[in-house]
Amino acid sequence: MYDHYTLPEQHQHLIRTAMTQRIDQASPATIGEIIAHMQSLNWSVFISGGAPRDWVEGQQAQDIDLSVNTSFADLYAFCLGIFQPHQLLTDPDFGLVTVLGSEYKLDINILREAAFTMPVPPKVGLSQSHQHDVSQSATTAITRLQADVLSRDFAVNALYYCCDSGHILDPSKQGLSDLKHRRLSFVMSAQRLAHDNVVCIRILQFIARGFEPNEEVKTLLCARLETAVMQQQEFQAWLAVYIGTHKAYYPQFKACAYHYAASQTVKNRLQHYFSNMESES
Repeated sequence: MYDHYTLPEQHQHLIRTAMTQRIDQASPATIGEIIAHMQSLNWSVFISGGAPRDWVEGQQAQDIDLSVNTSFADLYAFCLGIFQPHQLLTDPDFGLVTVLGSEYKLDINILREAAFTMPVPPKVGLSQSHQHDVSQSATTAITRLQADVLSRDFAVNALYYCCDSGHILDPSKQGLSDLKHRRLSFVMSAQRLAHDNVVCIRILQFIARGFEPNEEVKTLLCARLETAVMQQQEFQAWLAVYIGTHKAYYPQFKACAYHYAASQTVKNRLQHYFSNMESES
């Protein structure tokens, strides 16, 4: 059985507040109503991503991501029944539907074991995606959760709020401990993450917030930061997102980036990026 945690009563209001949110004022349903509708279809629903981590720390969640035990075709059809087609972005390869609102977006993914094993619908013509439905695996939602956790980057990002039980689950058995001790460790293999340049920004975000990376995380950051920084458009785009949502940690983020930059060339490029971003913000 997974390690789990029940939020103390003084933090329960964080969940209640999240359940009343809408992606915008015109949204036909709150987050809580969307979840209740999913549960009425006998789907197992988990809140994943940063929200469970924020709640454990007693903070308001910045956004809500849902993970559900269903097929991509059924998920897409479900979203079409509530939202307008132009509001939906899809990534069938990863079983992801993003619902766009004027205030924020809602990411909904099928548990990743299913996403990695299912036939992939084409990226066009998704309004007919029900034609590509797949039979559900005989494995339980909890079994799929164990596979899904391996698609997460850090243990502190691999926590799930179970909408059925009200518990926060820790399938990796290290997320809650890392959060308590402000450690940063990988769940996904470092070899797989090494191909993701944006992981460097995510690592720096956590270091800026006071997390101590373990040796594996430090090694990957030092090895990949130069390549990431030299990917100008991608790196600068993520900086724009970071500055927009984490302004309180920006000075620490910038200091950490300079600290881990191995060469003066990389530091000069960082200085150029930061100067551009600061002049535009």
